[in-house]
Amino acid sequence: MQDNKIKKIRKVDLEQLISENLSFIVYICVYFAGLIIGALLYKNICTKISSELFDNIYNSQANAFLDTFFSKLCIYLSVYMLTVLIGLCVIGYPTVCCVPFLCGLEIALKLSYFYNLYNFKGFGYSLLIIIPESSMFILILIYAIKSAGEMSKNLMQIARNNESKNDISIKSYLKDFLIYGSEIIVISLINAVLIHAFNQIIRL
Repeated sequence: MQDNKIKKIRKVDLEQLISENLSFIVYICVYFAGLIIGALLYKNICTKISSELFDNIYNSQANAFLDTFFSKLCIYLSVYMLTVLIGLCVIGYPTVCCVPFLCGLEIALKLSYFYNLYNFKGFGYSLLIIIPESSMFILILIYAIKSAGEMSKNLMQIARNNESKNDISIKSYLKDFLIYGSEIIVISLINAVLIHAFNQIIRL
């Protein structure tokens, strides 16, 4: 009898955990869908175009520390600001799902490029540099996407019901976005340090 009660409690806890974090699960699934599709698409992309594109990416990471930092910062903040702007739109909630998908697509193409061109050396480079770099950024971005999606849904509800904008806490969302933006700056710095350090060790 007690075992059945424990199982029911665990089942309820699991269902509650899933329901409370459903948006995170959805965005992560969309991100992984982008990874899978990106890996499948790589072989069908023109080799010359993809090679030139990713050669430029690798060369930019092999530059001086400050160049790498500002390059990462510009890329991260561009994606982040796009996420925030989508959140400010009434139809932003379904649209914001494109952000993790496109990020997953880009990362998968990058990983496929290094592995196919440099084999195990490229795999090691990806394992030490690309995966940690992208993981830190994606983690913060998922939180920002969740806030953007919630804000967009609230704005849509206000538009449908002709409610006042005061019914949602815009300041709370802006505070979250400022925190996420600050964290992205820190992540850009950390990633620039890691990339610069590992580039001295691993030469492709």
